[in-house]
Amino acid sequence: MILHNQALIDEYTGKGWWRRQTFIDLFLQQLTAHPDEIALLDPPNRADFTSGASQHLTYRDIARRVDALAGRLVTLGAGGDDIAVIQLPNIVELVIALLACARIGIIASPVAVGYRQYELSNILSIARPRFFITIDRFKEQQLAATAHTLIGQSSQVHVLSWGEVGAPIHALDDLPPAAATALADYLDTCQLTANDIITAAWTSGTTAEPKAVLRSHNNWYVSSRAVIEAARLVEGDILLCPLPMINMGAISGFLVPWLELRSTLVLHHPFDLAVYLRQLEDERVAYTIAPPAILNALLKNKAQLDAIDLRCLRAVASGAAPLSPWMVKTYQEDYAIDVINFFGSNEGIALASSRHDVPDPAHRADYFPRWGVEGIDWPASLSRMNATKLVDMATGEIITEAGQPGELMIRGPGVFPAYLNRPALTRAAFDAAGFHRTGDVFMIAGEGELSRFYRFIDRCKDIIIRGGMNISPSELDALLAGHPLLTEAAVAAYPDADLGERVAVFAVARSAEAPTLEDIVSYLKAKQIAVFKLPERLVLLESLPRNAMNKVLRRELVRFIDQT
Repeated sequence: MILHNQALIDEYTGKGWWRRQTFIDLFLQQLTAHPDEIALLDPPNRADFTSGASQHLTYRDIARRVDALAGRLVTLGAGGDDIAVIQLPNIVELVIALLACARIGIIASPVAVGYRQYELSNILSIARPRFFITIDRFKEQQLAATAHTLIGQSSQVHVLSWGEVGAPIHALDDLPPAAATALADYLDTCQLTANDIITAAWTSGTTAEPKAVLRSHNNWYVSSRAVIEAARLVEGDILLCPLPMINMGAISGFLVPWLELRSTLVLHHPFDLAVYLRQLEDERVAYTIAPPAILNALLKNKAQLDAIDLRCLRAVASGAAPLSPWMVKTYQEDYAIDVINFFGSNEGIALASSRHDVPDPAHRADYFPRWGVEGIDWPASLSRMNATKLVDMATGEIITEAGQPGELMIRGPGVFPAYLNRPALTRAAFDAAGFHRTGDVFMIAGEGELSRFYRFIDRCKDIIIRGGMNISPSELDALLAGHPLLTEAAVAAYPDADLGERVAVFAVARSAEAPTLEDIVSYLKAKQIAVFKLPERLVLLESLPRNAMNKVLRRELVRFIDQT
């Protein structure tokens, strides 16, 4: 499936921004040159949360397992623009599944391991996949069994799973010899390009319904370039990925650099600070990512930080919440570690405030370079590939003065071409000039030198980001609308030092029989939603604040937290 038009492909390829190599081409290059080099490591505590022992795989090991899975998919009829939904924790099988899909040119659609029946039902109805690839369990969740229950007896969708499963689920620990022959025959006729769509990564917007962002190999290469340059990654670096490998942060931040640079990819899941710190030291990690709250807490507990050897760690990415200038400065001066301020999205935003572009730690914590603005030059190559602008949300006029908030819009080779099976949403996501409407509010940071920077203000979309996971308040609003003890309810974020944000419900009781937080949580659990979406505060109000159009003023709700 190629969705970018040929004129754009010719333009970006001619400028050297897009290439002809696919993900598999890059992997096979590394396999040929370094077959027996350790390339991929499981979390050391894998056995604590899923089936199987922790594994360290060479390129040869990975290639054998990728081809085995790809062959199995081919024997089940894979081809063309088929979609494989993948629900796996950060274990080696997730990387194998992503590469197996790339090997035969079908679209990988990875989803959060915490998703349950409610989220998966929506995803399956939109994606209409041919395959569902998973493992038998993640903690107490029975992943393969849940997938089979949702899919039922449909002969159109095959559930494939590692671990202990029974028919009709296809067991991936028992691979037929015919898979190798089937794969070889398939590859003889399969023609893949770097402009083919390779992933459908899920995101939440202002509506309750999720949407899948379609991206090509070349889209991912461009976004990854921001990470490679900002972190100054080089061949052989060891990368520690604590983010679920399901969207922008992990795929462009870790998977693609690993393919490009003959790196070692170390996986971590679920987040455990003690395990994470041990991996940093034991694996001699050069680059990782961590939320601001964790980086702040470590500096405030220097005994814990100084107890580990961080001499190999050169750079740490952070974001999704404001960075402290003190924190960025201390890591730079006391530990020689560059903290990079990243702002990204599945659709293709990739802003990076790195030491290379922004030497001043205070500026790096607060601002992002205005890449792609005429008359402003930056060392980063993406500054010459992308065009960005701020647009007044009321008038649509381009903002050129400091201090006026506007929606960030971006156009360039990293921007996605479409949402999966959502033509109306795709049209609404772009303006007439082809700029993507990001839904994120920025301002020009100031006058003089500061006019070179953007400063993030807010999210138009009101998305709650809890521990790096996006939660749509509208989705929860819609579910709570049916609660028998509530007249109305709205969900909003409240700040949290550890996770960045948590979920609060603001509700009006139907009668004197007011619900408790436990009532709300039990009601939502019965809907089979992901645990990370469950609210942790309940605030009962006489009425919800609304504007003249009767829309709930979600951003005013959080002030009621302080009154409870």
